[in-house]
Amino acid sequence: MVICMQCGSQNRKENKKCSSCGAPMPHFEMTPTVKVEVVTGRFKKFHDNVEGVRNGQISPEAFGEFLQDQYETLQKFRGEIAEVIEGTDYLEKCHDEMTQGIAGMDHYEEGVHEMWAYLEDGDVEHLEAGLEMIRMGNDCINDAMRINRMARKQLEEEWGTM
Repeated sequence: MVICMQCGSQNRKENKKCSSCGAPMPHFEMTPTVKVEVVTGRFKKFHDNVEGVRNGQISPEAFGEFLQDQYETLQKFRGEIAEVIEGTDYLEKCHDEMTQGIAGMDHYEEGVHEMWAYLEDGDVEHLEAGLEMIRMGNDCINDAMRINRMARKQLEEEWGTM
């Protein structure tokens, strides 16, 4: 049954006009839904580089340099996080955020190590496994950022503006 938007009467779904008031009936097409995966940000860099390696556009040497750069960036970020945690109660106050963020960095690091194994033995399975670990890390980091935004919003509501 379809409800008329004009008078609220129930009509059969095949009716073109309302059987009560004659208003045109809404027409809804049923289309299958398709899950679209959007690849963005940090994960996109890894995704694009893995695709480049697979199709021969990126050499193993260039891929190794990319992995090394990403690993160094990750280590720098870990150091910055450690500085924030040391000497403050941030970890206690924002436990969920920090737990998710650190788990995300761990997954990224595992993913880089897994992809590095491809450079050692040429087995492309390492690329896919590493990319999956990176995806998990990306999800954790996105969760940490979401938790951070929610916490900031709550503080803004309690304190006014930040």
